[in-house]
Amino acid sequence: MTLLIGANLDLYTIVWADTRTTSYYPVIGPIHQDGDHKIIVSNAGLLTGSGNKDVLDFVKQEFLSKDFLHTNDILDFMKKEVIPMIEDFQIRYPYMNIITCFLLSYITTLNNETKLRLALIHPQWDYDMGFYDDSIVIMPHDASEESARIHNETLRQSLIKLDNRISTQASDDEYIGFLLGSIISNVKIIAKHFTQISQESSCVSHDLDIVIHILNGSLIYFYGKSCDIMKGIVKFSIIPVARQFRVFSPAIFDEGETIEI
Repeated sequence: MTLLIGANLDLYTIVWADTRTTSYYPVIGPIHQDGDHKIIVSNAGLLTGSGNKDVLDFVKQEFLSKDFLHTNDILDFMKKEVIPMIEDFQIRYPYMNIITCFLLSYITTLNNETKLRLALIHPQWDYDMGFYDDSIVIMPHDASEESARIHNETLRQSLIKLDNRISTQASDDEYIGFLLGSIISNVKIIAKHFTQISQESSCVSHDLDIVIHILNGSLIYFYGKSCDIMKGIVKFSIIPVARQFRVFSPAIFDEGETIEI
């Protein structure tokens, strides 16, 4: 089960996912494999998920091949096609304690104001959307409830939001500098949590994908090991426009300008 971390920092959101998948066999036990890149972008926004791999792969392919023009389209798809798959799996494998959920970042207009929304589609809300104005950590199934509580609480207290007035009061160059500085600072904070959780759970890889969703629609893709990112050793690529359908993976670094710090 994937470790997911999402943060809504008003001017941008951050979506994290590790790359490990775990298969369970009756005699052998769990088999871990890294290299499964789970964050995608489509016209609906950024999407990733945690839980049953067959369900996650199905949803990923549907989002990459179809237009979801409204959140109602997403919820309708979940109720008609995704929930029956999850329920069928639970009937066939009642002993598997796997919760399947999805994290979505998208741009919308509320009260004539463009805003970023971070939504969790989770069975605790019958696969409706719950919205976050701060951060959320979706822990792997082998993590304790106490560990989940601690990481969620401390992450919310640690992340720093930029003053929204910066976008109107600063020059373009100053704004970009403030924004990148804020992003890198918060990415390093989250990397610390990611590193700790990867040491606690065998279901979490040490490498991870990170996508920053900026209010103007641009995306920034980071990839690396959490212990390196925590120290500020990171590679990233800026993608000017989010209107494309793709999986985020290190192959992006072969397509254009890559920045290493």
